[in-house]
Amino acid sequence: MFNVQVDRNDLFRAIEAVSSTVGNNSQNLGDDCISITDMGNFEMEIYTTNSVEFSKVNISMASGTASSSKPEKMPFVNFKRFKSMIESIPTGEYVTIKSNVNDIEITYGTRQKPLKLTGSSNGMIPLPTVQGINEITIDKNIIENSIKEATTIINDDATNALASCIRISCNSYNVEVTSIDTKNNRMYMHKATSTESNIGDVLIEGNKFKKALKLFTDFRDLNFESNNNVIKVFGSDINAYANSSLLSAEYYSRVLAGNYPTNISSMFDNISEYAKVNKDELKNSLIRINAIEDNTIGSGTMDLTIDNNFINIVKTSQYGTVEDSFGIENTITSPIKDTFKSKALAEILKNITDNASYGSPNTFEIGKKSMGNGAAYVLRETGNGDTMYLITGYVNASSNP
Repeated sequence: MFNVQVDRNDLFRAIEAVSSTVGNNSQNLGDDCISITDMGNFEMEIYTTNSVEFSKVNISMASGTASSSKPEKMPFVNFKRFKSMIESIPTGEYVTIKSNVNDIEITYGTRQKPLKLTGSSNGMIPLPTVQGINEITIDKNIIENSIKEATTIINDDATNALASCIRISCNSYNVEVTSIDTKNNRMYMHKATSTESNIGDVLIEGNKFKKALKLFTDFRDLNFESNNNVIKVFGSDINAYANSSLLSAEYYSRVLAGNYPTNISSMFDNISEYAKVNKDELKNSLIRINAIEDNTIGSGTMDLTIDNNFINIVKTSQYGTVEDSFGIENTITSPIKDTFKSKALAEILKNITDNASYGSPNTFEIGKKSMGNGAAYVLRETGNGDTMYLITGYVNASSNP
């Protein structure tokens, strides 16, 4: 019989962590569910699952008691209802959870009448199998920031795996995180270094994975294992200052199928020169030229030209034409002239961080990449080739990524 006692705060933090794989709004047991296993030796395993993802954490029950010396499972119950019950319990209480085959009872403190919830011991979704033949370890802060930036340009479109995914690629210790915005003709790429071998190329649902990162708040490194069907992510080297009951954390997700460009890295290479541009000046210029539509950064297009040491922007609408120009810090010999979506360009500028170590704070660089009869444009931190965005103009629509 399942019978555990645990500190309410430790339990609720663990539930919050594993909530990354569930929708919180579903009332159906089969859609979003949670279960707990008493592992013995004052250790508890908590996991949630839906049809796509699986999250699991192990927490210490040193402040409570464990009644079994071998694993005992609580039946799966609806996540939203279980979380609401635990959240309603006063902070600082010890929570006792008991269960038989399908039902659970929750009591705490002086409460004599238990909270009850009906679950199911049937149809348990098994832990996905990952062979672990391909594995890498990456600094969590690096990969976390990269994934957050990659997801800013993807479309939350369940019908288009390419538009709603990020790619994690590692070959010979070189890691790339890439994403594609098929709607606005943009790409993102970040390069990093792993400490292990490789996982090849893995496509994963970007926004779901971004949400799952909160599982690993207390860890310094993230480890990736994959096969053709599943990717497993788990934390290692827990931060000493975390003051957490968390012992381990794991996240599993299906690997998406799709024809992702295999030559994406080469699209960012072989750019002979970059124009160095002040970010604030370009942002303010975009605001000014969009004022014609009474919109801070409009969704329409504008014509941008960089030639010699000047930028010129022209926007035409039903209300007329607005033109603005300002100088750049260096001269380029290969002019840039194309049509861009104002909002798509502004979003990239917002994500590009300053690299003051190169002596040019508040600037970014833009370079022209020839592609057949057209061109694409790479934007990056000044002097930093590890994090880059690529955007294709609408004059050169045939060369869209």
